[in-house]
Amino acid sequence: MSTKNSLLLLLLLGACTPTASVTDQPLPVDRTFTYAGNPESVDYPNPILLLINQGYILGYDQLRGNPAWVAYRVFAVDEYTTYPRRNYFLIDDRTENRISHSTYTNSGYDRGHMAPNFAIGTRFGQDAQKETFLMTNIAPQRPELNRIWWAKIERLIATDYSETYDQVWVILGPVYQDTGNWIQGEVKIPTGFFMIIMVEDTGQLKIITFLAGQDTEPARTTVRRVEKKTGLNFNPLFEDVFADSIENN
Repeated sequence: MSTKNSLLLLLLLGACTPTASVTDQPLPVDRTFTYAGNPESVDYPNPILLLINQGYILGYDQLRGNPAWVAYRVFAVDEYTTYPRRNYFLIDDRTENRISHSTYTNSGYDRGHMAPNFAIGTRFGQDAQKETFLMTNIAPQRPELNRIWWAKIERLIATDYSETYDQVWVILGPVYQDTGNWIQGEVKIPTGFFMIIMVEDTGQLKIITFLAGQDTEPARTTVRRVEKKTGLNFNPLFEDVFADSIENN
């Protein structure tokens, strides 16, 4: 592992400190993809379409041509079985806007996976991995962000984190300014991205949250700050007192 990778791993593992006992939470809920319920709109500006896939779920914003949020869970596996990576992204027939692979061509932006193909494929199989190449799972990312920093965090979650904590829940997606550029008038270009990582460790719930700009490295932040930037409530099943204690940390 390179020095930069080692430092990032240290940042992730060291920063994820216990904040609240899991016994303080509501009764058990469906945690297939999210820890405390699907994100809900508080003052998100557009309608959100819920799309359910084999290895992840997402809320899709058809007006912006991007997911509003994507949620997935990884867990420890005995071996990492991988499948050939597709070289072409697919229109999601469940949407009306029909964003395609060619929409991004010559835009200067990568087709950035939100639910990563490696993490999903190694847990849910080849068909699930193919679904990560649906355009509803894609948002515009600068090449350096997509291929370096974002890729490193994705791989650490899929390997080191899942091996350390057994199960890891992730919610991620784009953030925007009120004004901003578009790709072919169909896909709004985010100013950056958030990622919320949740694990249980010896009876404690741990959360670490990142914000990354298109041209800046990921930096730690709080869930509440991301909620203000996005207009979403990421853990709607938490009781208010519990949410206050953990999401402001």
